[in-house]
Amino acid sequence: MNHKAILARFAAELQSRSTARVVFECGVFLAIGLLILVGNAMTLFIVYKNRQLRTVPNFFIVSLAFSDIGLCLLVFPMCFTVNVVGHWPFGDAACHYNGFLAVSLALASVQCLACTSVNRYFRVVKPNKYRKYFTMKSTKLGIVLVWVYAAMSTIPYLLSGNRMVFHPGKFFCYLEIEVACYLYLVRSEFRCSF
Repeated sequence: MNHKAILARFAAELQSRSTARVVFECGVFLAIGLLILVGNAMTLFIVYKNRQLRTVPNFFIVSLAFSDIGLCLLVFPMCFTVNVVGHWPFGDAACHYNGFLAVSLALASVQCLACTSVNRYFRVVKPNKYRKYFTMKSTKLGIVLVWVYAAMSTIPYLLSGNRMVFHPGKFFCYLEIEVACYLYLVRSEFRCSF
């Protein structure tokens, strides 16, 4: 089955859902969004209020919280609307905006998790090198680089004439991508994680 046929099948399923299913999905969507917003806001508030929690590993957690809040506030509202109406009602420019933010914020989130795991590895396995590599300055620089990389990750794709398309199975816009291009992105992402 080719890519366009899969998207057409997902679009038909999205539009033919029962009212009860739409209401249920919207309720779950709202509950997840509320949990994301409240949980991550509490994390930011607690780290902000308690100076002792402003540690190197917690800066990665704070960065992760910002990316999750960004997804919740900037991407979820459009996805929720799609869930309600059963199609993409916003147009092409909004699709590019939605896809860019979804990919960039998700990538920032994954990169923050990868940095956290590398940080914990050094803390546990190589404690004598931990303070050398994980200073406040290097950690903040690493977080800035994670966000710059995440923001720039889709720009070459878009500048090459490709576009974001609505993916009805995901409720948001995503890269219209061929398998070879996808493998390149995954391989470069894997390399940048290490």
